[in-house]
Amino acid sequence: FGAVMAFFLGADAITGAADPYTHTITPADTTIWLSVERNINDEIIERLVDAFLVEVVLDIRKRSSGPEALLTVVGGGLSAARQASPTAESYEANRPVLRSDATWTVDGGTPTHIESATVTMRWRFDEGILADAVTRHNAVKLAFTADLEIVHLFSVAADAIAYKETHYYSGAADGSGTVYAEGVYGHATAGFAFDASYATATRQVKLSIPAVNWDEAKLTEPDPGATEAVRLTRTGHLVKPASGAAITVVAKNATAAAYV
Repeated sequence: FGAVMAFFLGADAITGAADPYTHTITPADTTIWLSVERNINDEIIERLVDAFLVEVVLDIRKRSSGPEALLTVVGGGLSAARQASPTAESYEANRPVLRSDATWTVDGGTPTHIESATVTMRWRFDEGILADAVTRHNAVKLAFTADLEIVHLFSVAADAIAYKETHYYSGAADGSGTVYAEGVYGHATAGFAFDASYATATRQVKLSIPAVNWDEAKLTEPDPGATEAVRLTRTGHLVKPASGAAITVVAKNATAAAYV
C-alpha cells in the first residue's frame, strides 16, 4: 500500500528511528518512473521500462461481495521491451488489511455502519501529443482528482441529514427541523478517512481526504416483504481544502527508507 501510493502520489516523508516507521505520502508534481513487468511462466517476459501510475482504486467491502481491501492500479508507459530473464519476486510477511481493522471518518463523524467504500484517484497526464515521429521522453502531471462512493446501513439520524442536505442544502447539519433550501451540498472541512491498523497499531494504512463535495445520495427503497436492509449510497468528489494537502496517505510499517 505504501509503495503503490508513494509511486502514485509522488512525495513520501518518513519519520521514526525504529520499526514501525511512518510514511506520510502526499501529492507532488514530480512523475515517479517505474519498471513494470509481466512474466508468463518464464517464457514470455515483457517489461514497460519507463512506466508511471495513472489511476489507483482503493476498494473495501465485505467478503461475500468482494475484496476486503484491494488496490487496483492503472498505468502508462513510454516504451516496452522483451526480457530474456525475469526479475525475482519478493513478498511481505504482513497479513492483508481487513475491513474489520478499519475505522471511518465521514462528515467529521465516526460511523460504525459503513458497508463498503470505493475511492478512485487519478492523475491527468499530457499523454496526447500533436506531432509526428516523436519518441517521448517525459510525461507531465496536469491535475489530480478523486471520486468516492460509500455505502452504509441507513440506521442513524445522521444518515437522514446527509440525504436531505445532499438534495436540499440548508447550510446546517443539526437535524432540528431546518427548512432545507434547494442547492448543492458541499463541505469545507468535514471530509472522509479510512484508517486500518493491527498488531497494536504497528501496521497501519490510512487515507484521508479533508474536503469532499457530496453530489448524490440514494436510498434502497423500504420493502415490508423483504429482509433487505435500507442502505444509503453516497458519491462525492475531492475538492481543494482551505489549507494543507488535498489527500494524505499514512503507511506505518517496517520499511526504513522513503519509497520516493
